[in-house]
Amino acid sequence: LEFSRKSEVKSFVYLSSLEVYGTITDDSILVTEDIQGYLEPMAVRSSYPMAKRATENLCCLYASEYGVNVKVARLTQTTGAGVSNDDNRVIVQFCRLAVQDKDIILHSSGNAARPYCYTMDAISAILYILLNGNNGQAYNVANEDSYISAKDLALYIQKKINPNIKVKLEINNEMGYAPETKLRLSSNKLCALGWKPKYSICHQGNFKIFNCTILMKYLIVAAHPDDEVLGAGGAIYKWTREGHIVDVCLMCTEARARAFRPEDKELNNNLNASSKFLGIYKIYEGVFPNIEMNTVPHLKLVQFIESAIKESLPDIVITHHPA
Repeated sequence: LEFSRKSEVKSFVYLSSLEVYGTITDDSILVTEDIQGYLEPMAVRSSYPMAKRATENLCCLYASEYGVNVKVARLTQTTGAGVSNDDNRVIVQFCRLAVQDKDIILHSSGNAARPYCYTMDAISAILYILLNGNNGQAYNVANEDSYISAKDLALYIQKKINPNIKVKLEINNEMGYAPETKLRLSSNKLCALGWKPKYSICHQGNFKIFNCTILMKYLIVAAHPDDEVLGAGGAIYKWTREGHIVDVCLMCTEARARAFRPEDKELNNNLNASSKFLGIYKIYEGVFPNIEMNTVPHLKLVQFIESAIKESLPDIVITHHPA
């Protein structure tokens, strides 16, 4: 703040936390930025949220006293693809256990609830606050549609990732968890700046927020059926067995120029069988002319691949080597 004052920065965002709200147990109404719950000043665990509150107040004071262009982003729990496997947050622990085929153990009632926010949505929110936010103001950064309790989160991950595991309750009050609270954050103030979350819990059935916490989404773009198997079959099999999601985009599904081409039904059955074995989630089938894609306007090829990317929303796209 002092550096910002002396340097006359154009805009500065302080990253705060939803924990500034303290203990709120009524989630029948949305928690707006002007609501505050109780914080026990003599509790060791309160050091973090109280420090956040104090720093937010400093931001307000610097904005009022010195005209520093500072805003506050109150982040809910943020998660996304590529989170470290040793991340100790609840959502990552649950996903990791599900992938490892281990039961999920709850050491509290699991009634504490909060929304989540996908990493890219959080980044865009911070930029909206940085560029469009009002000085000395706080903004909740959360996806309202992702509000869920810890227990329901565990059950959701069990259902979507590994139905064979169990969710067990083993209460342990010595774990040092934050007090049980239900923070149904409102994002209306942030949305008024023009922000809108792109990812929800069940984005087109792919449970993007939770699944991508430690899992990845791949899109394989290949010319013909079997190219995805010959070129990346081993990797696809490995990824899907680890719980990652793999989609495939095939440009020439019919492959009619082949000398020893099977009948349509047999070709389709073979494609489905190999996809099932490899664990492929979805196939985007193009019908461009085999060996004659150079006769197709380049824009049409690009648009087809772009449409697959837009629907699949992969973290990584893999295709043929240019050689």
